[in-house]
Amino acid sequence: MTNPKSESEKQVVWTLNDESFKRYLFQRYVSNSYDVKWSALQNLSTDQIPAKIWTQLYNMANAEIKSSGGYLTGYEIINGIFVSHECKRRNNWPSEWMWVLCSKAS
Repeated sequence: MTNPKSESEKQVVWTLNDESFKRYLFQRYVSNSYDVKWSALQNLSTDQIPAKIWTQLYNMANAEIKSSGGYLTGYEIINGIFVSHECKRRNNWPSEWMWVLCSKAS
């Protein structure tokens, strides 16, 4: 049986644990940034970056992924059930979440 989706509809899905997601955010938005706000973080370890900064980086990634027709969702297990969340405004970083990034294949 053939896949009914055309080439333009194929999607790439990444699932990342917390540490991998932080590394993704760091590499994507901090490591190569010319913005002083982000480049000041380049010499810090991921453990030294405050939760509000991770939330800002998440918001940037979420906006970028949504603008290309994808989505970014955090999941946690509550009483054995996967529950999805968005992380827009948080004072603490959800370190036990799994992250799913879905975007159109290029």
